[in-house]
Formats: sequence, structure tokens, C-alpha cells
Amino acid sequence: MMKSAYTIFFVLLISPLLLPAQKPAAYYTFDETTLLKDVIGGNSLNQDMYSCSLQTTGSVSGKGVSSDNDNCILVSNFFRNGTGARAFTIEFLFRGKQFLYLSFPVFNLKIGFQYAFCDFNTVSASAKDEWRIPLNGSGIGSYDYWADGNWHHAVFKADAAAGTKEIWIDGQTIPAFKKDKLPRSNFVFDRSDGFKWVKGLDEVAFYNAALSDDMIRQHANEIKAGGHYTFIRNTKVPDRVAVESETANKTINTPQSVDVKEFAPGYPNYSVQATDQLKAFALPRFPEKNPMNRNFPWLDISYLHRELPGNGGKGFGKLNPQKAVEMVDEMASNWNYYIEVPCLRQDSASAAATYRDPSSLAGSLVRYANAHPELPLSTIILQAQNRPVHAGFDRNLPYVSAQDLPDNYYLRGSNGKPVKEQNRKWLSPLMPMDVIQKDALTAQFYLRQLTHVLKRPIDIINENGEVFGHTRPESLLQSDPAVKAHMLRTGYSASRYSGWFLNKLDSTYRATIQGYPPLRRSSFSFYNVTAVNSMYWPDYAIRKNVNSAFNNINYSTPDFYPGTPRNWRLAAGSNNGYGALAEGRQKEMAMGVTLFSPFISAGWGKETDNVRPAQWLGLLKSMMMLGADFYYVGYFNVTGPNGWPDGAGPNDPRGYVYQVAMPVYAQETAARAFEFISKGTLLDPQKGKDRAYTFRLDGQKENQLIMARQLGKRYLIYGSVQPNSNLMGNGQVEESTSIRIGNQTIRFNIRRQGSVYVLDLSGASPVFYQLDSWHQYEHPYFWKQDFEIEAENPDNINTPGNNLIGTETGKSNYDFTSFTSYIKTSSIPDRVSYRFIPRKPGSLYCYVRARANGSSTLPIQISGGNNMRASVAVSGKQWKWYRVDLGGNYKWQVQEGQQQTLEIRRTAASIEVDKIMITNNSQIPL
Repeated sequence: MMKSAYTIFFVLLISPLLLPAQKPAAYYTFDETTLLKDVIGGNSLNQDMYSCSLQTTGSVSGKGVSSDNDNCILVSNFFRNGTGARAFTIEFLFRGKQFLYLSFPVFNLKIGFQYAFCDFNTVSASAKDEWRIPLNGSGIGSYDYWADGNWHHAVFKADAAAGTKEIWIDGQTIPAFKKDKLPRSNFVFDRSDGFKWVKGLDEVAFYNAALSDDMIRQHANEIKAGGHYTFIRNTKVPDRVAVESETANKTINTPQSVDVKEFAPGYPNYSVQATDQLKAFALPRFPEKNPMNRNFPWLDISYLHRELPGNGGKGFGKLNPQKAVEMVDEMASNWNYYIEVPCLRQDSASAAATYRDPSSLAGSLVRYANAHPELPLSTIILQAQNRPVHAGFDRNLPYVSAQDLPDNYYLRGSNGKPVKEQNRKWLSPLMPMDVIQKDALTAQFYLRQLTHVLKRPIDIINENGEVFGHTRPESLLQSDPAVKAHMLRTGYSASRYSGWFLNKLDSTYRATIQGYPPLRRSSFSFYNVTAVNSMYWPDYAIRKNVNSAFNNINYSTPDFYPGTPRNWRLAAGSNNGYGALAEGRQKEMAMGVTLFSPFISAGWGKETDNVRPAQWLGLLKSMMMLGADFYYVGYFNVTGPNGWPDGAGPNDPRGYVYQVAMPVYAQETAARAFEFISKGTLLDPQKGKDRAYTFRLDGQKENQLIMARQLGKRYLIYGSVQPNSNLMGNGQVEESTSIRIGNQTIRFNIRRQGSVYVLDLSGASPVFYQLDSWHQYEHPYFWKQDFEIEAENPDNINTPGNNLIGTETGKSNYDFTSFTSYIKTSSIPDRVSYRFIPRKPGSLYCYVRARANGSSTLPIQISGGNNMRASVAVSGKQWKWYRVDLGGNYKWQVQEGQQQTLEIRRTAASIEVDKIMITNNSQIPL
């Protein structure tokens, strides 16, 4: 019986490196009549001590073993009471997403693999060495390689005489898997040892020596050939093992280290300006009735629009108000964004002059906003940067951060004097609110100046709100006797009391601003009103209504700033990953906050560090599953102690303009399944585990992020493959997975950019179709310009039922790794329509992939610049492409940006349509 193509060898050795010493002290093939018998010494592994209940499984060299019990320890006791070992090797095959070999009860030896690292910890007579290797490279240096579901050969060897430890995978090692300069004293173990997390184990060998490199390669080749280990050196065996990856890079130091298709055109010397890129990206495909609110641009148009000279230029670029208007127009007209007009923090004369100057950035945007009242308008205010003196008050900096107010505004000790903590005074929750009103009146003053030049209302105002910070420590609050007594009366914890105080500040601030009549109907939101990271931030429940309502819900506003690929799963400091958001959303949903609007960014550092477009799109679709309606899309050109990051100016917008598009692609997917998002139940099968597993379904690897929402007997299923590095080869672009839904195992494909499906179990046969198949993994500049449309995604019917759609797999009912879904034209209620907007003028051709029970005619109509009708003769039960003859001419002319609509009407005939293709190619294979 052959195992799969890859194997991992674990080798433990304890003696001088001589060829006669290459024979193991114990060897388990699991092919003996007595399954766990040592074929060298006759001793057996013990599966009974910890109730392993092992099963046999097919392996590349016969039989292996596995256990479904995560508490199982398959006891080997090879190192029982072992001391004085000079060298050792453990060698074995494994399959799965984790394993562990350890001594116990004291973990003097620990060899383990899980997401996303490998441990090789040892203890010697003189020191402990804890060695953890991040699996964030490519090839054998990546988690994805180890956990790919194939059998792998692993060798772990340590040599005290040489002071070294090494790891080998499939006959290879890399510099990251070698460690030297270790203490040269004997290794120490403990009373017992064995394997834990046995999901696939075979060909286990223990050595009292450090296995030679040649023998490791020989064994890898023998396993690859489907055999067992032999222990006499075969000089005919090649020194190297043919595997998929010969190298495993650890750093991105050349353009060849990455897939340039994941970066903007010309990378690293960008060659297409940001506005031109955005206008070339394939437009999002929203349905006719788009339920999604517009996105709020926190991208700073004063930087985003600038064009740096030459390829890969550095510096600021030139301020160009006309180019800024062009960028804003593209975002608002085609990408579901609000217009953003800057709210200037200036005195009245300066602000009026700037707003009325048509050559200024702000003035140009005001004129654009006034000319387009049909496009909603947003603006940003920042309390922390207000200057009250502009509004006629007595200070240059905000009152909320002042340190020279009267004592009754601060927490005071029993002596009546302000308490100082971290060398500053702290505002008292019992303070008068007049100073907050003054800060608010300052913000209102800035907004008044803007409304004076606008001929239309402001639709939404966002306050950055970063003035309060973390929950006040209980000891600090209770240092003030009056506050302590008030806390006691309320019964609030420090978190809830801090939330009460912050809500008091924010509510006063907002109410004062919106006391100005032109602002009363504007929506208003604060950053970071959320239950995410609730251990740090003031209580959410008591302040959740401070934001304006959308869809009758006061949306929360957490931030989702993973920053780098490796932070996708949890968080690192302030860089929130999926798990942090999911844990917080779980609490918010329990309070009835089913939808939310997060602040998001794929990163604002070097593009080789920022999350790439496909992974970012995949992560944003997970936010969709958590209930994201719209996004505050951010990019922050910030300086550090030494100025700009590259020493020359802000980052080049040519590199990061993809961040404008990715949230909208996620939105248009959500728009097609909004009833699942707004009404469905988000499944949480791993509830109670670490927050990284909140709302996650268990896939085949830890870097598979899979979620599902249930609505009756229908499910919205999302899955993505998450790399932990931007190195080429770190993770798969597409792979298959499986999950459990009810009593069924569902198999399907997932992609780096995310894959979203509807599974309908309400009929006699399951219906399965994809909402986002047209999304690609490359940077959006490289996406296809053809319109390949799945017929089961009409724009006039969101998530149609199984009466209209059918699915065939050619496999079992629930294996959708290869499937075709289609519409049945006899079940169309009246018509199905599909909209598309060409990015370039020219000639287009239309094709449909269809079949019929016999010979029938499919009526098609296209409207846009011209109204054209066609009848397509469809015959035969085999799927075929048909070119559509539109009024005697197979092609038609379109204008740039002119929306076209294709309609298919109900037919009495039994015709099934799989896909529609709109292309400038006159001859696709039919």
C-alpha cells in the first residue's frame, strides 16, 4: 500500500557517528501481526495507559496508526530514566496538522508541531535549551507544507559532543532548522515519554546516535518509494531528495522572493499611478437592490491622490486638486464610498478662504460635493486635535487633555488635591461637563464653517475619539473618596464605571455638536465603540448606543488592523486579527448588535509586510460573516521619531491603492447574501475553545478559516486559506477542505481570496453554488476584464432557491470539489438579469454555456446603449458554449462606464444555463 508523496522523519540518536551505529535501538513499522511491536528489540508501544484506542490507516509504506482522542499518549518509554545520553535521533512519518513527542511528567524533551511553529526543546546536565522555529517561510519552512495532508518524513537529532540540534523534513534541512553552540553536556530525560496528538504516525525509529545526513536522505528516498528503512548505507541512493521545494526562504529580500502578481504593476518600481489603477480595476458587481451602506474613506485624500514622478519614485508627489477630485469621483461613483470633504481645523477667516478657493484641495472637493448631491457626504473630526481658541475660548489645546483645570475636574485624594498617576492628572467621572461642551462647540465651529459653503447636508460625521484610552484601574478610581462612594452606590466594576464615564463624555460631546440644526440629521459615529478586547477598553454594553443607528442597529466600530499576514489569526499588541474580532463580536451579538462597521486596514508599512490583496479580501469576507455591513477604510501615513518611514516621504499610493477596492469586493459578496448576514445564525461549533476558534468550523488545516451561517435549511459557507508570510510558496492559493454540517461531511474548495457558497438543503437534493467565483488571487490590476457570470447569481434575485437552481457533482451528494450549478429557465419567475459595466469602449461578444433536453430556443435581451434581442438554439444534454447572435451581428459596441443588462426570460422548454461570458474575444473555444 503506497503512502502519499511526502513524509516527515523524526530521528533520535545517542552515539558516535559511525556507519555500524546507524541501526536503531527501536523501530516500529506498524505492519507486524502485533501492531505496536518493536521489530528490533521486541518491546511494544503502550496504547492502554492513556486510552489511545488506535486505528490503522493507510500510509506510504504500509500501515500507520491514528487516534481520534486528543488526550491519547502513545507511550514509548524509550528514554525512561535516561541520563548521560550524548546523542539521540527520533525519526518517523506523520500526517496531520499537529503532533507532539515529550518526556513526562517533566518535559525535559519536547518535540512538537502545531500552528505555526515547531518546538525542539532539550535539557542537558548543565542547561535547558528551548528552541521554537516559526514556520513562516516557504517550502519545508512553511506550516502549509507540514500540514498539507500528505505523509511527511521527519528527523529530529541532537548531538551533545558537537553542540548541535537539527531538524530534517522529507530528506531536507535548511539553515533555520539547524542550531549550534549548545552546551556539550549529556541530555537528561524523565520517567516516561511518548507521542501525543496521533493523527497519523508510522515508521518510528529511535537511535542512540545522531543519524548521518546521508542515511536521513536514504530513508527519505526509501519511504518515497513505498518501502521501509534500511540501515546499511546504499551509495546508489542519490544524496538529495526530489521534493516540491528545494529551498525555504525566511526573508523577503528580492522581488523574486514574492509573487509579483500580488503587488501593484511594476513592483518594486511602480509604473501605474494610483488613480489610473483604480479606474482599471474590475468593478464590483452589486445586485440591483444593494442593501449595503457606503464605506467611509479614512484614507486621507491629500496623500492618496498624489502622483510620484517616474517608476518607483519617492517623496510627496505634487498636490493636485483636480486629480484628488478624479479619485474621489471614482470612489463615490463606482466603489460605494461616501464623498469625504475635509473639515478644516482653522480660524474662520482662513477656513473660509480655503473652502472658497477653487484651486485648493478642500475648495475643489466642496465644489464637487455641491455638484453631486446624489452622492452621500462624510467628514472627519478629531477632538484630540481641536484648538478651542479658534472658537473664541481661552486655550490652544483641547480641554479634555488639559492639566491646568480647577481641582474639582480631576480625581482627588482624601487631602482634596488632584491624584497623579503616570505623572499626570486624571479627569473625574463626577466632573462638570462644561469643558467637554467647549470641546464640542469647537468641533461644531469647524463643522459650521464647512456647512456654510456646502449647499447640501453632511450625511455622516465620524469622530476619531482617541482621548479616553483604556479602562481606569480600580485603584485609581477609588483613590478619590467621592468617586469610590459613587462606584459603590452604582455597583459597577471598574470597566463598567469607566464605560459609564466615557459614555457621559461622548454623549455630551455628540449632543452639543448636533445641537446645531444643520447637523441634527447627520449620522454620527465614534471610533472603537466595541466589545473587542474588552479586557482593556471601557464597558461596551453601557455605551453601545452612542453611535447613530443603521438598519435600526447602533453599529459597533472596532478596528481590524492585522498589519502583517502572520497576525491574521489572533493579535499582536494593537494589531487585531480574526480571533480578537470574533470574540468581541460574540459578545456584541449577544447584546443584539447583529451588524457592525469596523475600521480596517491591510497595513500602512512596507508593502512586503502589508497583507496582500487576496489574503485581505479573504479576511474581509470573514468580517462579512461576523456581520460587517460597511467599513471605515483606513490608511495612515504616519511619521516616527526619525520622520517618514523611507526617509523621503509618505508611502507611494501606487503601492496601497488596492486597499480601496478589496472592502468593496467583500461588500458585493455580502450584498448577494444579506439575509444570511442580517437574519441567519452564525454557527459556533468550537465554542469554549481559545478565541482563535470562535465561530470557526474545523477544516483540514489550522490556516483554513471556515465559517457558516444558517437560515432555516440553507447555509452560507465561507472559507479561505490564510498564509502567515508574503513569501512565495508560504501557502496554497486554492485547496480542498471538508467540514461537518449537521450529520453530513461537506467537501469543497477554498481560496486565498475567500470562497463563499450557498448550500440549500431544503429540497430533495442539495443545491450548492458560489457567490464570488470571479474574484482572483492577484492584485486587482491583473484581474480579467472579461465578465464570466455564474447564471445562478442573477442581479434581480438575491440567493434564489432550489426551485430555480440545480447542482450536479458527478461525485457523492456532498462532495462539491467539482460541481456545476445552473438555472432552470422553466422555473424563472419572469426574468433573470445580469448587469455589467465595461471599463473600456469597444466591441463585445456574448456566449452562454447551456444544455437542453432535446432542442429548444433560449431568448436573450441586452439593454444599455442599444436594445438587442437574440434567440439561441440549444440542443443536447451535454454542456456546450453557444455564441449569441445579437440582431444578426455577433458583436455590439459599448461605451466606457455604460451599464449593460442581459436578461433571460422564462421559457416553457427545459433549458439549463450554467454561465454567461461577455468578452472582447470573438472566438472562445465552443
